[in-house]
Amino acid sequence: MKRWGLTLALLASLGLNLGWIGRQLARERVAVEAPDEPRRFGGVEPGARLAERIGLEGAERERFLELQRQLAESVRGERRELMRARRELRAELTSERPDRARIEGLLEVAAERQRALDRAFAESVLATREVLSGERREAYLRFVERFAPLGPGVRGDRPERPGERRRPRGAAGPNGPPPP
Repeated sequence: MKRWGLTLALLASLGLNLGWIGRQLARERVAVEAPDEPRRFGGVEPGARLAERIGLEGAERERFLELQRQLAESVRGERRELMRARRELRAELTSERPDRARIEGLLEVAAERQRALDRAFAESVLATREVLSGERREAYLRFVERFAPLGPGVRGDRPERPGERRRPRGAAGPNGPPPP
């Protein structure tokens, strides 16, 4: 009996390791094949699922998808620079002799990159508002209100509306208490 358990554990471990290696190889292959192409999650271009969800068709859908592609392109470089600045900041903060001037400079770069990301998102939302109308605009704005990035360290709760009361943090909701 112990032999079968050990054999099964070894096979499971082997399977997990092969899966992990395969995933890493696939990631490297994709990065080498198309480094400059916009990232398409699950083979879907940016905004396609949202366009479908809010019922966009024809020219309105094409214009919406173009705005989403533009946003994805502008965000990609800014995000890369923001992550680079944060990595350098972390390295400087944890170095043996941190340089305060360099830390201040890196904080400024990170703030500028974050501001550029926020600006690109805001410009995209404003442009999209001009393209959409009626129920589709309302559906898009509900999506933005609910899922829009608020920045690091900011909770994604939607603002309180008149007559609504927020649950205190940790209080049980309709699905029971929050996970620990």
